[in-house]
Amino acid sequence: MFLVKMTGSAKSDLFESASFIISDTGNREATNKYLKKIEKGIMSLNEFPELGVIPKYRLLKLQGYRFLIIDSHLIFYKINPLSNEVIIYRIIHNKQSYTSLL
Repeated sequence: MFLVKMTGSAKSDLFESASFIISDTGNREATNKYLKKIEKGIMSLNEFPELGVIPKYRLLKLQGYRFLIIDSHLIFYKINPLSNEVIIYRIIHNKQSYTSLL
């Protein structure tokens, strides 16, 4: 079992996504449902840390990033096998240029 941790940037990304969805749709229930879906995907990493995809970009691959795709968001994380931790670094909308954000 791995402990899943989120960086401040990942928490901020999640908050910004929720704010955008609420302002775009005006539907708090739909926003909460989407956030629960993201949370469920993230928490699946505690049992299956290698579930995510290895990025095709060489630099990200060399830095040890993996990413999980949940609908229109990419969850970037690294696995630390020594401490049994999965660290979530960013939660980015798939239309954003993520290479400059990591």
